[in-house]
Amino acid sequence: MRVNHPSKNWIYGMSKAIFHKYGLYEFQDDYFKRMQAPNPLFLKRMDEVMVNFVWNWDAFFKKFRI
Repeated sequence: MRVNHPSKNWIYGMSKAIFHKYGLYEFQDDYFKRMQAPNPLFLKRMDEVMVNFVWNWDAFFKKFRI
């Protein structure tokens, strides 16, 4: 929650949390590395990946009976 403070978007928060948890700041361009902020282009691509991990569980259980 602290990493994603100004935003309430779950997908964006997940992207930032992964970036923060694994310390990916040091593998960026010098500008973003000094700012300790994720590159917005990388976050946008990460958001596209994170969408695959957010499921509508009610719809899933209605479609597939386990």
